[in-house]
Amino acid sequence: MKTCKLCIRKNYSATCRVQLCQTVYIYRSEIWYTSLLATMRTVTASSLLLILGCSAVIAEPWFCHDLDCPKFTVTKKNDFYETRIYTRGKWASTRVSGYVYAASLTQGFYRLFDYIGGKNEPNVKLNMTAPVVTKVEHGDGPFCKSNFTVSFFVPFADQDDTPKPTSEDVYIHSTPSATFYVSQYGGYSMDDITVSKHANDLISKLKEDGMDFEEDFYFTAGYDAPFKLTGRHNEIWVMKKAAKEADKIAAVRSVLNKELSS
Repeated sequence: MKTCKLCIRKNYSATCRVQLCQTVYIYRSEIWYTSLLATMRTVTASSLLLILGCSAVIAEPWFCHDLDCPKFTVTKKNDFYETRIYTRGKWASTRVSGYVYAASLTQGFYRLFDYIGGKNEPNVKLNMTAPVVTKVEHGDGPFCKSNFTVSFFVPFADQDDTPKPTSEDVYIHSTPSATFYVSQYGGYSMDDITVSKHANDLISKLKEDGMDFEEDFYFTAGYDAPFKLTGRHNEIWVMKKAAKEADKIAAVRSVLNKELSS
């Protein structure tokens, strides 16, 4: 089999020596490459970065503290936020309706902590992961309850065969690859004022930059135990709106054409 001339011209490493395709199909969040020189293979959006630029998915950022974390690739970064593409994966989640962020997060946390502690059908313990992610959907008014979805990432060892929760309040679900705009900050982040400030700051900046994002909700991500006093790491995630199929195809074709012509 011939070696892709682009790989030779770009002097890509062995990891990146894959066959680039002349035809691109996009189905849901997957990018399908069909090559005249290779059989069909599937890659996610983050894998596209690996192929074209040999960008590595961040496996263990320092703030994960040696715990399993969802894999992501940073594609852009400025002084205020960075753009990340997260790979697909399984999560354990629970929904809480309440007025106060901290109380709702705590309630959801302990439901999930019980799940990984053995409240599942095989009665097995799962390792703790990071971060604790909370989807925040505010109510329509100041006296309306907000909806909070608290989530633990399922450990890599349990992604394929995930224990079933025994509690009706906990459920397992898969998330597709998705792009998020992420801001980061330190200190404690358990009160509504702090969380809302950082979320609103990020949303305002995204609007200023003309970004297209989901405005009905955002996510908080906490990486540290309550007893950790210094070096704390918190994040706000805002999801980028999914591109239309035609836009995805045009974007991938543009990247491939630039690479092949350079």
